[in-house]
Amino acid sequence: MDRKAIDAAGRRLAQDIPWDSYADPEVIEAFRVANSWRERHLGAMRSMHLQLAHAVSRLQLDGVTASRLKRMPSIRRKLRRIRVPLTKIQDLGGCRVILPTIAEVHQFGAAIAGMDRHNVRKIDDYVGQPKADGYRSLHIKLDYSDPRNPQHEGLRLELQARSHLQHAWATAVEAIGLYIGENLKGGEGSAEWRRLLLLLSAEFAEHEQCETVPGTPAGPKRRDEIRHLERQLD
Repeated sequence: MDRKAIDAAGRRLAQDIPWDSYADPEVIEAFRVANSWRERHLGAMRSMHLQLAHAVSRLQLDGVTASRLKRMPSIRRKLRRIRVPLTKIQDLGGCRVILPTIAEVHQFGAAIAGMDRHNVRKIDDYVGQPKADGYRSLHIKLDYSDPRNPQHEGLRLELQARSHLQHAWATAVEAIGLYIGENLKGGEGSAEWRRLLLLLSAEFAEHEQCETVPGTPAGPKRRDEIRHLERQLD
């Protein structure tokens, strides 16, 4: 598949498309190319999922694994937000491991980062350095490698490892965002909800003896603000 054509399709889909333009041949072709590129990651992602499940078993960890292809609306939002070519998006195919404790997250992350089968491109430690909104997880970005399946060679995948509490927080962000109809995950929408979620992330981080977002209030002051926001948001 021609990567120039893929990136051209990505640039088209990053633009606003009026409802009456979705039937235009140019738009239809852009979606066709982008979806084909997205679906090309499916085989590599499924294989990676099996490898992660095997690693969890080998390390004797009590983990749950999952995988997903990034949805097209999320792809389009990311193309608009970070202005990266479609072929350079790291997480079209993503795998996740959810583990009971932070210690197990670090143990698993070290094992995966040390493997030599795939090319580990970058590790983002959002456990040690949480994002400004309170998001905490370990992200491992890699280039997939499998000589037996050259069509998958070099495809970019993202692996995530997080604790039960971190997963509960991230799931709550998505669920609340859907319920109130705002993109809280993307840093948009209600300032009150985003503040409450930030403070709850700090509560979880303190419980797991991890770093909190710099400047977040601590202890009783934080909990008082959580109670205030809970009453305000009902």
